[in-house]
Formats: sequence, structure tokens, C-alpha cells
Amino acid sequence: MDYIKVDNKTGGKYIEDYRKLTLEYSISVGGLEKYFEGLKNGVLYASKCKSCGSIYYPPRSSCGKCGSSDIEWIELDKEGTLLTFTEINVKPATHSHYDDYIIGIVSFNGVKVLGLVEAKYDELKIGMKIRYEIVVREPENYYIIVFTPI
Repeated sequence: MDYIKVDNKTGGKYIEDYRKLTLEYSISVGGLEKYFEGLKNGVLYASKCKSCGSIYYPPRSSCGKCGSSDIEWIELDKEGTLLTFTEINVKPATHSHYDDYIIGIVSFNGVKVLGLVEAKYDELKIGMKIRYEIVVREPENYYIIVFTPI
């Protein structure tokens, strides 16, 4: 196998390699510690810029609109409104071991949140009331947001 390739546009040479790469890393939570503590305690937070009023979910430690780092935290209500949903039949490789699943976008306090929907597709209706729960997904061991109809 020839590892050295030539770029058709530039004529530059590059190496092409197709091996699996596993990365282990740590990232500072910095100004987002409250968000991650909230996940641990079953609470969702959005961030709001005190300077211009922009609201972000997932939260940001600085405003993407005005650049201010003067933010406050907004605790999202546990109940919201289903805006849209779809069933995932063709999954990314990282989720290929799961059965087909439904994801949805729900508005909580006017903030849109994406999550996994635990319901049958034909039972869901746009505009219906939804409650969120934060659970640890196994075997990956990370937090996910799960929506259930009320």
C-alpha cells in the first residue's frame, strides 16, 4: 500500500493512513462548572449574557454575540413543549449498537434543547408537553437528556 499520496489540486504530498485512533483527554470545565454540577444533580442550566441578554444552550462561558464573559445561569423548567422529533434509523458508528431511537427538540423557558425521546413515534405530537430527565448512559458512562411525554 502506498502511504504517500499527491493532492490533485496543489500537487503537495501527504500521508494517508486508516487506523483506528482512541483518544483519552481531559478538558477544564472552566466557567461551565455549574452546568456540569447541574447534570449530576438532574438540573439543566442555560447561560445568559448580562450585557446583551443572549441566551445559550448548551451554555457558554462567554457570549458569542458581544464577547462578554459576564454571564448568569438560568435553571430550565422540568417541563417544556415538543417542537420537533425524528426517528434515527441510520446511526453513526458510535451508536450502531443501539436499536433505532427518537430524538427531539423541546423548548424549556424558550430555550431549545435536543435530547433522546422515550416514547413510541406514533404517540408523539408537536406541541405536546414533555418532561426531561438526566441519566447516565451505559456503557459509555456519560450524561444524556431523556424526554418523556407528560
